[in-house]
This record gives sequence, C-alpha cells and structure tokens, in this order.
Amino acid sequence: MIAHGLTPILNVSDLGQSFDWFAKLGWRKCWDWGDPPRFGAVGSGTCEIFLCVDGQGSRGRGDAPTAELFTQVADEIRRLLHQFAAGFLRSAPEDLLQQLRAWLASQCAPADPASAAADDTESDSSLDTAAQIDIPVDSAAEPAQQVDLTLDLQPIGATPPHSG
Repeated sequence: MIAHGLTPILNVSDLGQSFDWFAKLGWRKCWDWGDPPRFGAVGSGTCEIFLCVDGQGSRGRGDAPTAELFTQVADEIRRLLHQFAAGFLRSAPEDLLQQLRAWLASQCAPADPASAAADDTESDSSLDTAAQIDIPVDSAAEPAQQVDLTLDLQPIGATPPHSG
C-alpha cells in the first residue's frame, strides 16, 4: 500500500472562528457538518485540514519538558531504525527509557490524591515505575501466535558465513 495523502484533524474550540482564522491565511472553507456544525474542513490547493470541535487531539496540555522528551524519543527511534538497517542494533539509552517510564507513570496516576496514597500503601515499592501500571487485557482475545524471528544480522558489506 502506498499513501498518496494525509489529512490532519485539528481539535478546535470554535469552528466558525477557526474558519475565519484560516481564511486570513488564504485557506478556503471546504465544508462543515452537523447542526450546529461541529466538524468541517479548510483547504488550500489540493491540501485539506479537518477541524473538529472538542473531539480530536488535545489543546494546551503539553509542556516544554514533555515536548523535549518526545523529540529525544523520536530521534532515538530514528537512530535505532538506521542501526537496524545497517545490520546492528544497540539498546536505547537507559536514562531516556527511565524518563519515558516516569512520564508514562505520571499520565496513568489516579486523579484523586487520596486514592493514590491508598494505592501506594498496597503496592510493592521494589517494583519499578513501569511495572506498577495495570494494563487491561482482553481475556476473550485470541492468543498471539509466536513466531521465531532468529536473525543472523551482519554489517552491510560483511562476507556471509559459508555453510557446508
């Protein structure tokens, strides 16, 4: 499958004001939907951006440290993919993994501090942060089939071992 386009969906608080804002940039209103309209699109040339009132993504919840963390994670993923393509792979830096675990734990923390304190008294403090996160499992789901992915990775240009 080859993708020939991508349409982002922006979370907006007011569809009419968003149409007006994009019009100032030279974009046109393509369509809107609903009564009152809560979904629509603006376009410029062959490009479109969907606009959804309070329904997609989030606004104003990020911060600079989180943006920096995810930029570092994206850079590390790119490095790992390049290394894999070159025939070798090293582990991601432990400090980056710890930062990502801490961020994940902060996103999964209970909103009620009293319930968080009760949970802390019941949990095993020897577990690392990531291990304390409960992830629901669909017990009705089919078990995943295990596949042996044993690979003989060598740097590009290396002479393959001769068998026989």
